[in-house]
Amino acid sequence: MTIQKLKPCPKCGETDLPIYKYEHGWQHVECDECQYLGPGAGSRIDAVRQHNAGYEAAKASYAPASEGQP
Repeated sequence: MTIQKLKPCPKCGETDLPIYKYEHGWQHVECDECQYLGPGAGSRIDAVRQHNAGYEAAKASYAPASEGQP
């Protein structure tokens, strides 16, 4: 199973995002530029998947409304 390509930071757009593993075993995608902390996961693959899903959700929620739509 391959790791998906990391999406940029949803807060500042930084593209060089590390994945940190903490003592308790959880791993997080983080942004050292703006201190974004992605969702915790038990593996690198899941940390990347959850970060990417959160990025897509944030992108969709900030998408401009189509012209002619209220």
